[in-house]
Formats: sequence, structure tokens, C-alpha cells
Amino acid sequence: VVDINKKESEIEVKELKSLSQVVEGLKEKFPGLVHWRVPICNSAAPLESDFDILCKTLVGTGINTPVIVNDQVGLSRATTACVVACLFKEFQFSASFEGL
Repeated sequence: VVDINKKESEIEVKELKSLSQVVEGLKEKFPGLVHWRVPICNSAAPLESDFDILCKTLVGTGINTPVIVNDQVGLSRATTACVVACLFKEFQFSASFEGL
């Protein structure tokens, strides 16, 4: 392992879990948790279908429903998904005031 100061050290791995295993374990504690994996290419612009998948995933959620975005590297894919989620939530919020 290399830390932030580039110091190398060794650690013993006692247990290794995949992301799916971690999410399944969390579903016991948080019964309404939904895990949706949306693979988005990191080396090219996202496809229109990627945006459709993200929006379809958010349809039916409440305004105050938290959205957790995870990206192994944390570069453009995470930013893209966060922007889509924020825009979707903004549309939900604006629509809640229609007809008042």
C-alpha cells in the first residue's frame, strides 16, 4: 500500500468483499436501499442511453431521496452522474411547485 505521502507499507488482507457483497450487506440495515450499476465509458462522451438509464433509475424517487455516486477512479464518470442526478432532482423540485 502507498499512502498519500508516498510511503510504502504492507498490510494483511483478512477479508475481501466485492461492491455487490457490501451493498447486499447494507440492504439488511437499510431495507429500501437500491443498487444500480450503470457502466459509462471513461474514454469517450457518455451515450444518450447512459443518460436514459440514469433518469429511469431516478424516476419515482422522492425529492429527498439520497443518490450515492461511486466511480473507481472518480474522474469524469462520477461528475457526469452527479450532474445528471442534480438536474433530475432540480426538475423534481420545480415540478413539486407547479399548480400552487
